Amino acid sequence: MTEPALTVQELGTPPTDLGTADKYRAGQKVVLKGLEYGDWYYVYLNKTGYRLGWVFPTTENTVEFVLPSDVKNGRDDVVVLDGDGVQVSFDRLQVTPKG
Repeated sequence: MTEPALTVQELGTPPTDLGTADKYRAGQKVVLKGLEYGDWYYVYLNKTGYRLGWVFPTTENTVEFVLPSDVKNGRDDVVVLDGDGVQVSFDRLQVTPKG
């Protein structure tokens, strides 16, 4: 699979609840909920354009990834694209030194 082209977006609509209400720290696992098993998704951070890559959901319709150690602290939006590079959802993500 190729990496889709990314652009920083103005995400004005309310986010989808992907279960990112907790605060996270670099190196911590993030679990996104509600992404249908059987489809590939591409995940990235909108504000920084940080690519987290292609993920495949579990049979419980969740995807997991680890925030890289060099992810910056602050609020960002985790954006989920489908296999065609079309945005399917996003949610707020807060990265803090202590998680």
